[in-house]
Amino acid sequence: MKEIDVAIVGGGPAGVGAALYSARYGLKVVVFEKGLIGGQINSTNEIENYPGYSEIKGMELAQKFKEQIESQGAKIENEEVLSFCEENNKIKIKTTAGDFISKTLIFAAGSNPKKLNISGEAEFENKGVHYCALCDGAMYKGKDVAVIGGGDSALKEAITLSKIVNKVYIIHRRDKFRSVDKWAKKIKEIKNIKTVMDVTIKEFKGSKFLEKIILIDNKTKKERELNVSASFTYVGYTPQTKNFNFKKDEAGFIIVDKNLETSIRNVFAAGDCVKGNLAQIITSTSSGVLAATKAFARINGEI
Repeated sequence: MKEIDVAIVGGGPAGVGAALYSARYGLKVVVFEKGLIGGQINSTNEIENYPGYSEIKGMELAQKFKEQIESQGAKIENEEVLSFCEENNKIKIKTTAGDFISKTLIFAAGSNPKKLNISGEAEFENKGVHYCALCDGAMYKGKDVAVIGGGDSALKEAITLSKIVNKVYIIHRRDKFRSVDKWAKKIKEIKNIKTVMDVTIKEFKGSKFLEKIILIDNKTKKERELNVSASFTYVGYTPQTKNFNFKKDEAGFIIVDKNLETSIRNVFAAGDCVKGNLAQIITSTSSGVLAATKAFARINGEI
């Protein structure tokens, strides 16, 4: 059975940050990532909010991540972690490539934005259909866009977009927002934000890129079209924690202590699967770095 110092579950920004610093501490590190290193950033066309790059392709940044952690000595296993448990004060890990024993584990599997599962959504993803206004909103400067959702995140992102685009339509399936009054009042003060309430989204349509959203009025059942160049969906996130026995909140996000340690001793967590994370590349990366410093401290008996 292979023995290592730090096992990292997930190769997104949090996992990369954890791997980079763990390797630089001189630890034996393995990153388990069944997909591509970089995670969701591989499907992002342009990244304009990561320090050091005014603009960079998502796949290009992901490749740089991979090259950097490998150059520092971190090993990448393109395998899925099936389960892990504490055993003799270490972590026994079962993967599709066999079993490993690690002194510590950093769980950084991330979360995925919830989809609407409607016609055209997959076809126009990253071609007008997006899930992060902060990441992709700048591409639509001067255009008309839609924000889908009625919670705090949707309204806050609509406000952010209103400073960049021509017009923002906030589309919500209910006749009242779920957001706190502060944000609901704020959007009423912004002239280029329009609300489209009590509707169901039927379809995304366009040719090569998104051009319109087909809506159904929930009361009259009549269809209408909304001409937009982009939509940004905010109906929640699904953390990739379902098959693991951490202490979690009601939505499945991992609850950690001040050291980013989970309810399982010697298992730390970082990134978008952790309760309260901002879900940005830079914050996830820094979260992974912090988890690595705590894992290193645990190995050295400092915490």
